[in-house]
Amino acid sequence: MKCAFADLHCGATQSHLWGMPMIRVLFFLLCFLSTLPVSAQTWIGTAPCGVPMALAPNPQGASATIAWGQPVIIIDPNQLGNPLWEEFLMAHECAHHVIGHTLPTGMWWRSMAVWATAAQELQADCWAAQRVSAQAARLAANYFAQAQGPMPSGPGYPTGFQRAQNIIQCAGL
Repeated sequence: MKCAFADLHCGATQSHLWGMPMIRVLFFLLCFLSTLPVSAQTWIGTAPCGVPMALAPNPQGASATIAWGQPVIIIDPNQLGNPLWEEFLMAHECAHHVIGHTLPTGMWWRSMAVWATAAQELQADCWAAQRVSAQAARLAANYFAQAQGPMPSGPGYPTGFQRAQNIIQCAGL
């Protein structure tokens, strides 16, 4: 099947997904979403920043992207269940839209500069930490420190310790 969003084929496998530059990962997600039946793309409302949110399988957990010409946030169902985590997650994904990471220039930087992914993730974490409750920021910092520690969540991403320290500093905890 040919993807409607980019000149890529939608048949990429997960093993190939992690080796792709970030822009290709996002195009893969858009391709994947376009092939899901409507029931698998549950629109779950609007994030606090006014961006529509869809619930669908997402290997990244959550993503801010442009789909069908509109900003959207795609959240994996496994990310739901803890209101404090949801608060931080939505704010983090909103940050990508508000700061401009999902615009063509933001996507270009992310795909071309090795340091850009980490910088954008830390910016989004900081933006979110300044806007969520102290409890949500503390929970996110603890999650990154404990779940990822000295490891990044993927190529080019900051380590869990870097993210936790950044969240604590930005939230003023």
